[in-house]
Amino acid sequence: MSPHLLIWLPLAWLLPALLGHALGWSGLWGGAALPDLLWPLPVAGGALHVPSFVLCAVLVKLIPGASDRVAARLQALLLGLALAGLLWLLRLDGMWVSWRSGGNWPGWQWASNPMGLFLLCDATLALLVTARWPSLSLLRDPVAAVLLALPLVAPIAMTARSGLVTEPFLMGHSRPGDVRGDEVLMIYTRLDMQAPDFQARALAWADRYHPSRDLNADDTAVLFADSHEAAQRMETVRARQTLCLYEDGTPPLWLRGGQPQACFDRHLSFQERLMAARAAQPAGRPEEVTAYHARRVACEPTSTAQAGQNVPGQEVSALRMCAGLAEGRERLLRQYPGLLEPVQ
Repeated sequence: MSPHLLIWLPLAWLLPALLGHALGWSGLWGGAALPDLLWPLPVAGGALHVPSFVLCAVLVKLIPGASDRVAARLQALLLGLALAGLLWLLRLDGMWVSWRSGGNWPGWQWASNPMGLFLLCDATLALLVTARWPSLSLLRDPVAAVLLALPLVAPIAMTARSGLVTEPFLMGHSRPGDVRGDEVLMIYTRLDMQAPDFQARALAWADRYHPSRDLNADDTAVLFADSHEAAQRMETVRARQTLCLYEDGTPPLWLRGGQPQACFDRHLSFQERLMAARAAQPAGRPEEVTAYHARRVACEPTSTAQAGQNVPGQEVSALRMCAGLAEGRERLLRQYPGLLEPVQ
Protein backbone atom coordinates (compact mmCIF):
# COMPACT_ATOMS: atom_id res chain seq x y z
CA MET A 1 0.00 0.00 0.00
CA SER A 2 1.34 3.42 -0.96
CA PRO A 3 2.29 5.86 1.82
CA HIS A 4 -0.16 8.40 0.35
CA LEU A 5 -3.01 5.95 0.85
CA LEU A 6 -1.87 5.03 4.37
CA ILE A 7 -2.02 8.70 5.38
CA TRP A 8 -5.28 9.39 3.59
CA LEU A 9 -7.41 6.43 4.73
CA PRO A 10 -7.73 7.16 8.49
CA LEU A 11 -7.91 10.92 7.99
CA ALA A 12 -10.62 10.71 5.33
CA TRP A 13 -12.81 8.35 7.36
CA LEU A 14 -12.54 10.23 10.66
CA LEU A 15 -12.52 13.88 9.58
CA PRO A 16 -16.15 14.20 8.33
CA ALA A 17 -17.56 12.58 11.46
CA LEU A 18 -15.47 14.83 13.71
CA LEU A 19 -16.48 17.94 11.77
CA GLY A 20 -20.16 16.97 11.80
CA HIS A 21 -19.98 16.48 15.55
CA ALA A 22 -18.17 19.81 16.04
CA LEU A 23 -20.83 21.59 13.94
CA GLY A 24 -23.57 20.21 16.17
CA TRP A 25 -25.20 18.02 13.54
CA SER A 26 -27.42 15.12 14.55
CA GLY A 27 -27.47 11.61 13.11
CA LEU A 28 -29.88 10.46 10.42
CA TRP A 29 -32.22 9.07 13.06
CA GLY A 30 -31.42 11.61 15.76
CA GLY A 31 -28.74 11.38 18.42
CA ALA A 32 -25.10 12.37 18.09
CA ALA A 33 -23.53 12.74 14.66
CA LEU A 34 -20.14 11.24 15.56
CA PRO A 35 -21.10 7.55 15.91
CA ASP A 36 -23.73 7.80 13.17
CA LEU A 37 -21.30 9.18 10.59
CA LEU A 38 -18.57 6.71 11.55
CA TRP A 39 -20.46 3.43 11.13
CA PRO A 40 -20.78 2.25 7.48
CA LEU A 41 -24.04 0.41 8.16
CA PRO A 42 -27.13 0.68 5.92
CA VAL A 43 -29.11 2.31 8.75
CA ALA A 44 -26.35 4.80 9.66
CA GLY A 45 -25.08 7.97 8.02
CA GLY A 46 -21.68 6.35 7.49
CA ALA A 47 -23.19 4.30 4.65
CA LEU A 48 -23.39 7.51 2.61
CA HIS A 49 -19.64 7.91 3.02
CA VAL A 50 -18.74 4.68 1.23
CA PRO A 51 -19.14 5.82 -2.45
CA SER A 52 -16.98 8.95 -2.19
CA PHE A 53 -14.50 7.17 0.11
CA VAL A 54 -13.95 4.34 -2.40
CA LEU A 55 -13.72 6.69 -5.40
CA CYS A 56 -11.23 9.03 -3.75
CA ALA A 57 -9.19 6.09 -2.41
CA VAL A 58 -8.79 4.79 -5.97
CA LEU A 59 -7.68 8.23 -7.17
CA VAL A 60 -5.18 8.57 -4.31
CA LYS A 61 -3.69 5.20 -5.30
CA LEU A 62 -3.48 6.06 -9.01
CA ILE A 63 -2.17 9.64 -8.97
CA PRO A 64 1.38 9.10 -7.55
CA GLY A 65 2.32 6.64 -10.30
CA ALA A 66 0.59 8.42 -13.17
CA SER A 67 2.15 10.70 -15.78
CA ASP A 68 1.90 14.45 -15.34
CA ARG A 69 -0.96 14.72 -17.82
CA VAL A 70 -3.00 11.89 -16.31
CA ALA A 71 -2.25 13.05 -12.76
CA ALA A 72 -3.41 16.58 -13.63
CA ARG A 73 -6.66 15.23 -15.05
CA LEU A 74 -7.32 13.06 -12.00
CA GLN A 75 -6.58 16.00 -9.72
CA ALA A 76 -9.02 18.10 -11.76
CA LEU A 77 -11.64 15.43 -11.02
CA LEU A 78 -10.77 15.60 -7.31
CA LEU A 79 -11.10 19.38 -7.38
CA GLY A 80 -14.50 19.04 -9.05
CA LEU A 81 -15.60 16.56 -6.36
CA ALA A 82 -14.48 18.94 -3.61
CA LEU A 83 -16.38 21.84 -5.21
CA ALA A 84 -19.45 19.63 -5.65
CA GLY A 85 -19.28 18.75 -1.95
CA LEU A 86 -19.12 22.45 -1.12
CA LEU A 87 -22.18 23.13 -3.29
CA TRP A 88 -24.08 20.30 -1.56
CA LEU A 89 -23.35 22.01 1.75
CA LEU A 90 -24.83 25.30 0.57
CA ARG A 91 -28.54 26.05 0.37
CA LEU A 92 -28.20 27.16 -3.23
CA ASP A 93 -31.94 27.29 -3.86
CA GLY A 94 -32.59 29.57 -0.88
CA MET A 95 -29.63 31.78 -1.73
CA TRP A 96 -30.75 32.06 -5.36
CA VAL A 97 -34.35 32.96 -4.50
CA SER A 98 -33.28 35.48 -1.84
CA TRP A 99 -30.84 37.17 -4.21
CA ARG A 100 -33.23 37.09 -7.16
CA SER A 101 -36.20 38.49 -5.24
CA GLY A 102 -34.46 40.92 -2.95
CA GLY A 103 -31.61 42.13 -5.11
CA ASN A 104 -29.07 41.80 -2.28
CA TRP A 105 -26.55 39.09 -1.52
CA PRO A 106 -28.24 37.02 1.19
CA GLY A 107 -24.99 35.66 2.64
CA TRP A 108 -23.86 32.07 2.89
CA GLN A 109 -26.62 29.65 3.88
CA TRP A 110 -25.33 26.28 5.03
CA ALA A 111 -27.11 22.93 5.04
CA SER A 112 -26.49 19.87 7.24
CA ASN A 113 -25.77 17.57 4.30
CA PRO A 114 -23.57 14.54 5.15
CA MET A 115 -22.97 13.68 1.49
CA GLY A 116 -21.59 17.14 0.83
CA LEU A 117 -19.33 16.91 3.87
CA PHE A 118 -18.05 13.48 2.84
CA LEU A 119 -17.25 14.62 -0.69
CA LEU A 120 -15.57 17.83 0.42
CA CYS A 121 -13.38 16.15 3.05
CA ASP A 122 -12.44 13.10 0.97
CA ALA A 123 -11.53 15.07 -2.16
CA THR A 124 -9.72 17.88 -0.33
CA LEU A 125 -7.57 15.45 1.67
CA ALA A 126 -6.84 13.49 -1.51
CA LEU A 127 -5.66 16.68 -3.21
CA LEU A 128 -3.40 17.48 -0.26
CA VAL A 129 -1.71 14.07 0.00
CA THR A 130 -1.20 13.81 -3.78
CA ALA A 131 -0.16 17.41 -4.42
CA ARG A 132 1.82 17.88 -7.64
CA TRP A 133 2.66 20.91 -9.75
CA PRO A 134 1.33 20.42 -13.29
CA SER A 135 2.63 22.61 -16.06
CA LEU A 136 0.60 25.62 -17.14
CA SER A 137 -0.22 23.97 -20.46
CA LEU A 138 -2.02 21.15 -18.67
CA LEU A 139 -4.28 23.67 -16.96
CA ARG A 140 -5.79 24.36 -20.39
CA ASP A 141 -6.43 20.66 -21.06
CA PRO A 142 -10.09 20.28 -22.23
CA VAL A 143 -10.31 16.80 -20.70
CA ALA A 144 -9.25 18.20 -17.32
CA ALA A 145 -11.86 20.96 -17.69
CA VAL A 146 -14.59 18.38 -18.36
CA LEU A 147 -13.50 16.26 -15.39
CA LEU A 148 -13.51 19.37 -13.21
CA ALA A 149 -17.02 20.41 -14.30
CA LEU A 150 -18.65 16.97 -14.38
CA PRO A 151 -19.22 16.56 -10.61
CA LEU A 152 -20.81 20.02 -10.44
CA VAL A 153 -23.71 18.96 -12.66
CA ALA A 154 -25.61 17.10 -9.91
CA PRO A 155 -25.86 19.86 -7.26
CA ILE A 156 -26.61 22.53 -9.88
CA ALA A 157 -29.30 20.35 -11.51
CA MET A 158 -30.89 19.62 -8.11
CA THR A 159 -30.97 23.35 -7.36
CA ALA A 160 -32.61 24.11 -10.72
CA ARG A 161 -35.35 21.56 -9.95
CA SER A 162 -35.90 22.70 -6.37
CA GLY A 163 -39.38 23.86 -5.41
CA LEU A 164 -37.89 27.11 -4.12
CA VAL A 165 -36.79 27.91 -7.66
CA THR A 166 -39.67 26.44 -9.70
CA GLU A 167 -42.82 26.92 -7.59
CA PRO A 168 -44.91 30.01 -8.47
CA PHE A 169 -45.94 30.55 -4.82
CA LEU A 170 -44.04 29.85 -1.59
CA MET A 171 -45.28 30.22 1.98
CA GLY A 172 -43.22 32.81 3.82
CA HIS A 173 -44.70 33.20 7.28
CA SER A 174 -48.01 33.32 9.14
CA ARG A 175 -49.38 34.85 12.32
CA PRO A 176 -52.76 35.24 14.03
CA GLY A 177 -54.63 38.52 13.81
CA ASP A 178 -55.59 40.71 16.74
CA VAL A 179 -59.00 39.03 17.05
CA ARG A 180 -59.56 35.33 17.51
CA GLY A 181 -60.33 33.68 14.17
CA ASP A 182 -58.28 36.19 12.11
CA GLU A 183 -55.15 34.90 10.40
CA VAL A 184 -52.48 36.56 8.24
CA LEU A 185 -50.37 34.67 5.68
CA MET A 186 -47.51 36.17 3.69
CA ILE A 187 -46.58 34.52 0.41
CA TYR A 188 -43.64 34.97 -1.95
CA THR A 189 -44.43 34.76 -5.64
CA ARG A 190 -42.12 34.87 -8.63
CA LEU A 191 -45.04 35.69 -10.94
CA ASP A 192 -45.82 39.10 -12.37
CA MET A 193 -48.55 40.45 -10.08
CA GLN A 194 -49.73 42.83 -12.79
CA ALA A 195 -50.43 39.98 -15.22
CA PRO A 196 -54.12 39.53 -16.16
CA ASP A 197 -54.22 35.94 -14.88
CA PHE A 198 -52.33 36.51 -11.63
CA GLN A 199 -55.34 36.89 -9.35
CA ALA A 200 -57.03 33.78 -10.75
CA ARG A 201 -53.86 31.71 -10.26
CA ALA A 202 -53.28 33.11 -6.78
CA LEU A 203 -56.88 32.47 -5.74
CA ALA A 204 -56.69 28.85 -6.92
CA TRP A 205 -53.41 28.30 -5.06
CA ALA A 206 -54.66 29.98 -1.85
CA ASP A 207 -57.72 27.71 -1.70
CA ARG A 208 -55.70 25.26 0.44
CA TYR A 209 -55.52 27.97 3.12
CA HIS A 210 -59.18 29.01 2.89
CA PRO A 211 -60.56 29.58 6.40
CA SER A 212 -63.42 27.17 5.70
CA ARG A 213 -60.75 24.42 5.79
CA ASP A 214 -59.21 25.61 9.05
CA LEU A 215 -60.77 24.82 12.43
CA ASN A 216 -59.29 27.97 14.00
CA ALA A 217 -59.79 30.59 11.25
CA ASP A 218 -62.79 32.70 10.26
CA ASP A 219 -61.11 35.41 8.15
CA THR A 220 -57.76 35.04 6.39
CA ALA A 221 -55.65 37.77 4.80
CA VAL A 222 -53.21 36.39 2.22
CA LEU A 223 -50.47 38.90 1.36
CA PHE A 224 -48.36 38.46 -1.78
CA ALA A 225 -44.83 39.87 -2.04
CA ASP A 226 -42.15 39.67 -4.71
CA SER A 227 -39.42 39.42 -2.05
CA HIS A 228 -38.77 36.05 -0.43
CA GLU A 229 -36.94 37.72 2.43
CA ALA A 230 -39.89 40.06 3.11
CA ALA A 231 -42.32 37.13 3.08
CA GLN A 232 -40.20 35.18 5.56
CA ARG A 233 -39.86 38.19 7.86
CA MET A 234 -43.58 39.05 7.62
CA GLU A 235 -42.83 42.58 6.39
CA THR A 236 -46.42 43.38 5.46
CA VAL A 237 -45.56 46.87 4.19
CA ARG A 238 -43.67 45.23 1.31
CA ALA A 239 -46.67 43.22 0.12
CA ARG A 240 -47.95 44.14 -3.33
CA GLN A 241 -51.45 42.64 -3.15
CA THR A 242 -53.76 41.30 -0.43
CA LEU A 243 -56.38 38.60 -0.88
CA CYS A 244 -59.18 38.48 1.73
CA LEU A 245 -60.83 35.09 2.28
CA TYR A 246 -63.92 34.60 4.45
CA GLU A 247 -65.17 31.39 6.01
CA ASP A 248 -68.88 32.19 5.74
CA GLY A 249 -68.97 32.32 1.94
CA THR A 250 -68.51 36.07 1.51
CA PRO A 251 -66.84 36.53 -1.92
CA PRO A 252 -63.05 36.95 -1.91
CA LEU A 253 -61.78 40.52 -1.96
CA TRP A 254 -58.55 41.90 -3.48
CA LEU A 255 -56.83 44.96 -2.01
CA ARG A 256 -53.73 46.81 -3.19
CA GLY A 257 -50.61 46.62 -1.03
CA GLY A 258 -50.41 44.93 2.34
CA GLN A 259 -53.72 45.54 4.13
CA PRO A 260 -54.46 42.62 6.45
CA GLN A 261 -56.43 44.70 8.95
CA ALA A 262 -58.61 46.12 6.17
CA CYS A 263 -59.65 42.54 5.36
CA PHE A 264 -60.84 42.04 8.91
CA ASP A 265 -62.42 45.48 9.38
CA ARG A 266 -64.61 45.02 6.29
CA HIS A 267 -66.19 41.81 7.55
CA LEU A 268 -67.95 40.75 10.76
CA SER A 269 -66.88 37.16 11.41
CA PHE A 270 -68.85 34.61 13.39
CA GLN A 271 -66.34 34.77 16.24
CA GLU A 272 -66.77 38.54 16.43
CA ARG A 273 -70.56 38.16 16.51
CA LEU A 274 -70.22 35.54 19.22
CA MET A 275 -67.89 37.67 21.34
CA ALA A 276 -70.18 40.72 21.00
CA ALA A 277 -73.23 38.66 21.94
CA ARG A 278 -71.43 37.22 24.93
CA ALA A 279 -70.35 40.68 26.13
CA ALA A 280 -73.99 41.86 25.95
CA GLN A 281 -75.27 39.14 28.28
CA PRO A 282 -76.28 40.22 31.81
CA ALA A 283 -73.96 39.29 34.65
CA GLY A 284 -74.81 36.70 37.27
CA ARG A 285 -76.09 33.96 34.99
CA PRO A 286 -74.61 30.46 35.03
CA GLU A 287 -71.84 30.05 32.46
CA GLU A 288 -73.79 27.49 30.43
CA VAL A 289 -76.81 29.80 30.15
CA THR A 290 -74.64 32.76 29.14
CA ALA A 291 -72.89 30.65 26.50
CA TYR A 292 -76.22 29.40 25.13
CA HIS A 293 -77.73 32.88 24.79
CA ALA A 294 -74.55 34.18 23.12
CA ARG A 295 -74.62 31.30 20.63
CA ARG A 296 -78.33 31.85 19.93
CA VAL A 297 -77.81 35.55 19.15
CA ALA A 298 -74.68 34.91 17.05
CA CYS A 299 -76.43 32.14 15.13
CA GLU A 300 -79.45 34.23 14.09
CA PRO A 301 -77.95 35.06 10.63
CA THR A 302 -77.36 31.33 10.05
CA SER A 303 -80.30 29.45 8.54
CA THR A 304 -81.56 26.34 10.33
CA ALA A 305 -81.00 24.41 7.11
CA GLN A 306 -77.30 25.23 7.27
CA ALA A 307 -76.88 24.61 10.97
CA GLY A 308 -75.36 21.23 11.54
CA GLN A 309 -74.87 20.56 7.83
CA ASN A 310 -71.83 18.39 7.19
CA VAL A 311 -69.61 19.94 4.52
CA PRO A 312 -66.77 17.52 3.59
CA GLY A 313 -63.34 19.09 3.96
CA GLN A 314 -64.68 22.25 5.56
CA GLU A 315 -64.65 23.57 9.12
CA VAL A 316 -67.24 26.39 9.29
CA SER A 317 -67.57 27.99 12.72
CA ALA A 318 -71.23 28.98 12.31
CA LEU A 319 -72.28 25.49 11.23
CA ARG A 320 -70.27 23.89 14.00
CA MET A 321 -71.34 26.22 16.80
CA CYS A 322 -75.00 26.52 15.79
CA ALA A 323 -75.62 22.79 15.52
CA GLY A 324 -77.54 21.32 18.43
CA LEU A 325 -78.96 24.57 19.78
CA ALA A 326 -82.43 23.05 20.24
CA GLU A 327 -81.07 20.03 22.10
CA GLY A 328 -78.91 22.27 24.27
CA ARG A 329 -81.94 24.41 25.10
CA GLU A 330 -83.94 21.40 26.25
CA ARG A 331 -81.12 20.28 28.52
CA LEU A 332 -80.74 23.76 30.03
CA LEU A 333 -84.52 24.03 30.59
CA ARG A 334 -84.32 20.95 32.77
CA GLN A 335 -81.20 22.15 34.59
CA TYR A 336 -82.18 25.84 34.96
CA PRO A 337 -85.98 25.91 34.59
CA GLY A 338 -86.38 29.56 35.53
CA LEU A 339 -83.76 31.06 33.21
CA LEU A 340 -85.05 30.02 29.79
CA GLU A 341 -88.36 30.42 28.04
CA PRO A 342 -90.06 27.13 27.18
CA VAL A 343 -89.72 26.01 23.57
CA GLN A 344 -92.83 27.03 21.59
